[in-house]
Amino acid sequence: LADSGLRFDLTVPLSRIFANNQGKIALPFKVIQADWVFRAERPQKGRYRQFMQCDIDIIGERDITAEIDLLMASSQALLNIGFEGFTIKINDRKVLHDLAVKWGFSEDDHESVFITMDKLDKIGVEGIKKELTGKEFSEDAIDKMIFDITQFEAGEFNHVYLTDELKKVIEGLNLSSYNKFKIEFDPTLVRGMGYYTGMIYEIKYKDYPGSVGGGGRYDKMIGKRIGQDVPACGFSIGFERIVDILLEEEQVNNDKKIAVIFNPANDDMKMIYSYATAYREKENCVISILKREKKFGRQLKKLLDQGFTHYTTLENDVFITRELRID
Repeated sequence: LADSGLRFDLTVPLSRIFANNQGKIALPFKVIQADWVFRAERPQKGRYRQFMQCDIDIIGERDITAEIDLLMASSQALLNIGFEGFTIKINDRKVLHDLAVKWGFSEDDHESVFITMDKLDKIGVEGIKKELTGKEFSEDAIDKMIFDITQFEAGEFNHVYLTDELKKVIEGLNLSSYNKFKIEFDPTLVRGMGYYTGMIYEIKYKDYPGSVGGGGRYDKMIGKRIGQDVPACGFSIGFERIVDILLEEEQVNNDKKIAVIFNPANDDMKMIYSYATAYREKENCVISILKREKKFGRQLKKLLDQGFTHYTTLENDVFITRELRID
């Protein structure tokens, strides 16, 4: 990846853009972007070497309203495409550091411990213990950590480490969930990126391997470029993983592709657009509004070649839909 200059994520490039243009950008700076990123992965279900990353970020806002904004926007975006039943897991890197101190790990070792802890879903508690032992950490610290992780997984004592800020974010998200998704405090959540400084979060879906989205606060990244820290946080959704799940559960758009053909001289355009909007929502399919051409037969043939399956016309104030077929 490094040799080819392939982009790993969108967060670091965004920080560079802000650093180079800080005097021209009003704060808070809210950004939506989507582009290809690359990973040195072994391709398998849910893991790709190249995939589309959909990001939203807020730069210049230190208050937790930024986190609530990001998580509300991300969850609503998923709900809008019919993706429900997911769980947003949330933690804070400060909580992780406090736990590492409690367990007895030195501050210099925290990141190494977190790198191993981040593999909990993949290798389990015993795998964590084995890897930390191989790193020659204190046996006592490892035992304390393993004990707490086991308790956390059982849902015990999690509330002890739940900060006031995390509570407020969870309460804010619960108001917008409408019981279509859950938000949970997870003191074992790490997020692998070392640049996170505060709250971290990710979206899990049932038994799907890995997360389908995640992010966190990175208040010190921009400061490394301009010499002054700027608060920032972001969230990313993995487009391909969402599509994989929707395909598996048959929640993607159906195969219908309908052309609503209107006659500008006779048809009521309000009716045309109202019908198209309502039909899109009802059938969850592609609807294109097109003007009727003089050579109507040729137009229908072109629509068929373009992948349209049906066409709709307004006849005596009634919408009639017909299948496009090769005669």
